[in-house]
Amino acid sequence: MSDISIIGTGNMARTIGARAVAGGNTVEVMGRDQSKAADLAKALGGGATTGEWGTAPAGDIVIVALLHDGVVPVVAQYGDALAGKVIVDISNPFNSTFDGLAHREETSIAQEVAKAAPAGASVVKRRSTPFSVMSWRRAGPTSSSPATMRRPRQVWRRSSRASGCARWTSAV
Repeated sequence: MSDISIIGTGNMARTIGARAVAGGNTVEVMGRDQSKAADLAKALGGGATTGEWGTAPAGDIVIVALLHDGVVPVVAQYGDALAGKVIVDISNPFNSTFDGLAHREETSIAQEVAKAAPAGASVVKRRSTPFSVMSWRRAGPTSSSPATMRRPRQVWRRSSRASGCARWTSAV
């Protein structure tokens, strides 16, 4: 099993955290609002803990579960504390009104995360799956199913690499 840190306390953090705990992983939740992070860790159960915002994440895998416009600044803020970690970008590039996608002609958020990440960190772009799909309990195996979350390192290592970023994919 893996040690996973989740930066963020919203719906995606809750859904991914629940599946990671169900897969037998150690989960740390980090959020700007320490009480929200503590509430989420308690709700996840399975020994989930709370890390202090801005301190080095305990997990080898760091899932940044924030809105797309907050991902790059947070990765830059954490800086060298992310060296040697696998950083997973789960963001969907919605525009500010959430009725369309923010258009990026020359780059992607994952590429920007890779630029902001310290040397030695690996960046993985997880498929942009909306929360409503991930939280659907009757869905078949997905990129965040308990079976996949039991072996996240193997999954990202086998996945395709493009633009210097690996893509988080379903287990085969």
